[in-house]
Amino acid sequence: MEKKNYVFSTLTTAVSFVQYGPKRQGRFPETIRRVTILGGANVPAKTLVTPRGVVTAVSDDEAVFLSTNAKFAGMVKRGFLVLARNKDDLDRALLDMVPKDGCAPKVAEDFKKPVKVG
Repeated sequence: MEKKNYVFSTLTTAVSFVQYGPKRQGRFPETIRRVTILGGANVPAKTLVTPRGVVTAVSDDEAVFLSTNAKFAGMVKRGFLVLARNKDDLDRALLDMVPKDGCAPKVAEDFKKPVKVG
């Protein structure tokens, strides 16, 4: 299966989008499809390089599934994910994305912000 679509992510951790089959009496529904989008943005790697965004390659079928998934659409709307056809668009896409989620490690700039109390 050729993977020619890309999901750009500024999420700290990986997230899976799952399609389930019909409910079965007394049993969990069967998993039909699972697409995992890589995380790791804003997390230092072994080389101490901290990526601003992470890319996951997905097939055409997976792209169609993701584009119809409500949870995926919500993350796109909030600015954490972008579905694209060209991997080279990452730097351009990152300009319009939320730079990090709430799980990202704290950095020095985070401690300079005023503290909200109450």
